[in-house]
Amino acid sequence: MKKVFILILMLTLVSTGFSPFINSVNAEVNNSVIPINSTYEYEVLIDKPTYQKIKVVNKEKGEVEYLESFKKNNEYSYIATTKDAVYDIESDEKEVTATNRDTGKEEITVSKLDEIVEDKSSIIQTRSGWSTVNSYKSSGSLNTTVITTIAGIIASIYGGPVTGVVVTIAGAYASIKAPNTYFRVQQQAKVEGNAYYRRDVFKWYKYHDYTKYLGQTTSKTWRIR
Repeated sequence: MKKVFILILMLTLVSTGFSPFINSVNAEVNNSVIPINSTYEYEVLIDKPTYQKIKVVNKEKGEVEYLESFKKNNEYSYIATTKDAVYDIESDEKEVTATNRDTGKEEITVSKLDEIVEDKSSIIQTRSGWSTVNSYKSSGSLNTTVITTIAGIIASIYGGPVTGVVVTIAGAYASIKAPNTYFRVQQQAKVEGNAYYRRDVFKWYKYHDYTKYLGQTTSKTWRIR
């Protein structure tokens, strides 16, 4: 009898439009339009664990772009669609490439790390939780002013999904036609029982002297042992 009552209650809530679970899912997929700055705004169209699709609008030019991210075997790849071309954005350990799907030409090649400068000031060690065991600052050449391509490059550098933070950072770089991304990396570790975990935290900056902080992204977590 109790099970029947719960089932009737659930059906009643859904039929009346009151369902916290359904509303939360819809809120993820049907986000409102979010302004990035005076030039750009974005909207999350699809947000699933293995697939995302984001729409970006240039309000000054009235141009629309799309950025998709795909997760397979815990690795990400991206597709940027603009008015001029479709770009497949992929990365390996050293670089990121954006290939024009129509021509098959690698139009953009970005070194993940243009330089590495040790940054001991960011090393923080704790007895519990994540400790920063190494820290450095670096940059990556952009070679593009297209916001969706920049967002795909940023996501490729840190190795994660295209979040709102990533799009916001890309919008900042696109607005000033920045030649490079600038970031500090904290290599972090923690121990849980006999397991040892690693991750990288990226802090992004607008200018070459690492000023005007734009946001933070965190890589996937690896289990070392």
